[in-house]
Amino acid sequence: MRSMPVGKAGILIPTFNRRKFFEVSLRSALAQTYTGIEIIAVDNGSSDGTAEYGLSVADPRLTFIQNEANLGMAGSVNRGMSLFGPEVGWCTVLGDDDWLEPEFVSSCLAEGEREPGAVVLDGSREIVDAQGRRLRRARRPGGDVTALEFLESRLRKRRESFLTGVLFRRDAFSAIGGYPVFTTGLASDDAFIFSLALRNRLVAVDSAPACIRFHGAAESHLPGNLRQLLETMDQFVAYCRAAGAASGKISGKDEERLVHTLDAYRTAVNSGNWLRHLHAVLGRGRGGEVLMKSLYALGESPEFPFTRRIRFDAMVHRTFGLSPEKILPYRAAWHLPGLRSPDPCSRWVREI
Repeated sequence: MRSMPVGKAGILIPTFNRRKFFEVSLRSALAQTYTGIEIIAVDNGSSDGTAEYGLSVADPRLTFIQNEANLGMAGSVNRGMSLFGPEVGWCTVLGDDDWLEPEFVSSCLAEGEREPGAVVLDGSREIVDAQGRRLRRARRPGGDVTALEFLESRLRKRRESFLTGVLFRRDAFSAIGGYPVFTTGLASDDAFIFSLALRNRLVAVDSAPACIRFHGAAESHLPGNLRQLLETMDQFVAYCRAAGAASGKISGKDEERLVHTLDAYRTAVNSGNWLRHLHAVLGRGRGGEVLMKSLYALGESPEFPFTRRIRFDAMVHRTFGLSPEKILPYRAAWHLPGLRSPDPCSRWVREI
């Protein structure tokens, strides 16, 4: 794939009921040092003044769109990407609770010029709290990686993955069919980045910083419907397998690695979300017995893959009517070397 001439860069900001955060995100887009910027903000029907603020910003680089119905994250991304002008060759999706440092786009495009055939550029990231105070650098291995190496680093928790901080070619976005639409947003970013990286590789750009805001209302922190999350992971695996096959770049040993990685990934995420839901029910005290039974029944069912911890928990509950997860030493024991799952699961829920 040939390099793309540098023209305009598009910044897409899907938003819903986060006016204060959205103001920061939009200001960071308008503050980019790269002069050829086109910004599209897509509002999914906010009721907190987001639309009024967005429409009040008088800057020719900004187009503010209001969806007639809530299209969700994926729908807003796919609609917004279709609205950029033809001169926009590179794009990024900026979370409405995140922001880009002023040199993000210029640094990414400079790397894109140095890397013939580059399709997806991965900037560096800082994790910040709700007030914007920096907490730490996001985990990311150094150097460029293949699509398969990207998934493996996610599985082994060597990488935190966010859509904010990724710049990609617009023609590649169209070629892969846009942003994937799953039942929930779980793992959608990983599926999207994996599919883009199949076209070349994921190019690291350490000089392109973005800030990721961790706060209680972030979508990835909300429990959601467990069955829908489990079904989403099935969709994720099917999507990535299909993308790998269609690319023509995954075969032989790499195909075996991909299948193993995806199966382990799904098992890890399923188990992390199951534990998250169970611990939330246990935290309620009385009144959660019916929900607890349904969680244990699901944990024992062969319908979805889980780690041996979840299977054992479910067997104990069925046999003795007890919930071993109530016992702190029991929970701690699963982190001992002899019992710990080879693939992490219990802490995935914060990052996916």
